[in-house]
Amino acid sequence: MGESYSCESGGVIAAGRSYDPPIWTVDTPVANGIWTWFTDPRAVYRNGSVYIGWVNSSGTCGITKFTPATGVSQNFSLSSIGLEVDDHNNTAVHFLPDGRVMAIYGQHNDYSGLRYRISAAPEDISAWGTEQIVTVTTPYTYSNPHYLSQTGKTYFHYRSGAGGVGTNPMNVRAFDGTTWDSERAWLTETGRRPYVKSCNNGLNRIDFLITDMHPNQGTSSVYHFYMQLDGSVEKFYKSDGTLIGTGPVTPADCTRIHNGWTLGDGWVWDIKYGLDGHPRVLFTWYPSTTDHRYMYSRWSGSAWTAPVEITNAGTYLYSAEPNYSGGICFESKDANRVYLSKQVGSYWEIQEFATPDSGATWAKVSDITAGSTVRNCRPFSPRNHPYRKAVVWWSGTYTSYTSYNTSIKMARKQ
Repeated sequence: MGESYSCESGGVIAAGRSYDPPIWTVDTPVANGIWTWFTDPRAVYRNGSVYIGWVNSSGTCGITKFTPATGVSQNFSLSSIGLEVDDHNNTAVHFLPDGRVMAIYGQHNDYSGLRYRISAAPEDISAWGTEQIVTVTTPYTYSNPHYLSQTGKTYFHYRSGAGGVGTNPMNVRAFDGTTWDSERAWLTETGRRPYVKSCNNGLNRIDFLITDMHPNQGTSSVYHFYMQLDGSVEKFYKSDGTLIGTGPVTPADCTRIHNGWTLGDGWVWDIKYGLDGHPRVLFTWYPSTTDHRYMYSRWSGSAWTAPVEITNAGTYLYSAEPNYSGGICFESKDANRVYLSKQVGSYWEIQEFATPDSGATWAKVSDITAGSTVRNCRPFSPRNHPYRKAVVWWSGTYTSYTSYNTSIKMARKQ
């Protein structure tokens, strides 16, 4: 595990590589919508359409079914009235094994519980069952569903506790399509709120990229661990396969990728498996609150590679949240390609970067947006999309997480 960083800008085209012309097809599937980056998946492709979860500027949570071949968007408001104007409340999109859509949403620190609705028919968002609320012990935020075929259950992990501060800041409940099992803690950290990104192998394993706290609470480091089912028993492991136990775990139990105490705060953005089956991760590093850097590391099979800077991100989106960057994600089909939001002048643009050498170096491949007069932020690559490349993001004015006027864009290449 290395803890000294190269500070190269990452914006120079590597020798022997040509710049990819900007021939993206761009649509606006959602006229009024936004999201944070801790509720996923925000967009899922299935049988010709992209299903996109959002919360709008009135605080209503909803879902859009966008068919790129026709350019038609179908929208459905999941909450009958606006829950609250807050970008933390966006819908997570999940497909049940029978093809019905499950939409999970809620308030920021929702004391009622985890809210969800299930579509009446497969791949149809025009009719839904009534809103259901799953009881939780402390206020809920940020749902993340993971279906594991070994048990036939979807595991929903979420932030637990007002502001995520409590003895168990990440809890989970699992759903078999009919019933929910009991709530349990997977991550604990007294008095601080870890932030979590995750991915799964579809069979028996979920990997986690976490911090030990919000960067505004102190010095935040970045860690990895995973949960793997042993039969139906949930067991937790360090990156090298060392058993931690049956949970809950603390950040200190996990494998550290970035040491905030010696290098400066970090915050998590994405995690994905490479073709070798090992996780790759993206996070932000803050030499200062006005100097954000996008970082990459991968598990080699025996250690995490020394994090490499992809490019500088710019400064914060607004001063009250000095660690809010424009955002970065992996292309969902290719762990050697990322989409990122980079400050260019007064605004943020969506750009594509790639690596030819398993993350040792990175360079810009294309500008997806350019010359913008609004912000373009928080890119996400739709799960299971069939295109060569595809990314969605929000675009518009953004003053804070409770003050925004944005649409959701989609760019793709055949």
